[in-house]
Amino acid sequence: MNPKAYKNEVKEQAIKNKPLDNIEDNVILPSIRTVQDEINGYIENLLYIEVKSEILRRSDYRPFDENMVLWDLLNKPIVFNDASKYKIINKWPSYTIKETDIEPRELIQLGYKDWFFLDLLLGVDYLKTFSMLRELPEKDKYYLCRDVACTNAYLSSSYYAYNSGAKMIIYPDGTYPFITNSNLTETEQVLRDGKVKEFTHLKPDRIHYCLMKALISFNTCCPSMNQESNDLIEKERNKYDWKTRS
Repeated sequence: MNPKAYKNEVKEQAIKNKPLDNIEDNVILPSIRTVQDEINGYIENLLYIEVKSEILRRSDYRPFDENMVLWDLLNKPIVFNDASKYKIINKWPSYTIKETDIEPRELIQLGYKDWFFLDLLLGVDYLKTFSMLRELPEKDKYYLCRDVACTNAYLSSSYYAYNSGAKMIIYPDGTYPFITNSNLTETEQVLRDGKVKEFTHLKPDRIHYCLMKALISFNTCCPSMNQESNDLIEKERNKYDWKTRS
């Protein structure tokens, strides 16, 4: 069936059946929403959320609290709502820091961002923008964020490094993970490299990245959660998995 033709046919029939004294020049009918319209809506929403996240990453927003725990992040207001309050940094300060044992708090005082903390906070806030999260019990919100927030942050920092042409994770200010460590462990080296090489191989555009991020964010099956919560998470994930629509 041609949806446009069907819509016109319904409109013509409505005009025929409408009393003459109430006929208007334009009859407004509910639009026919196709599967593609639904998909486009999901994509537009993901892109909008990502714009907010990127603004905060590239702005003078510098959150840091070494005593903050995941429960605190879950209960604080969504910072995405205030993204426009912060100023975009077009020219970052020129840092000359050498590998040393400076503590994160000292780096913040020098004007650095704690990028891991920032990306973790933005990862949790990203999840909080989805209405599905508000349907979960408090403990299940915690389990979901605990399971995916670090992976979400890792993916984001890798994508933006790839998008800037870097070969490993490089933050907008030119710093990188474990910048103060002179002897990296194997795990630290993996975290510094990120998934930049994989992104370089795949060459995803922004839409592909946003869909990937959504799939990762709702890709969990935690035994500690109740079945209803796991079902809600799976339902949300299926919105962004085109294979479930075939």
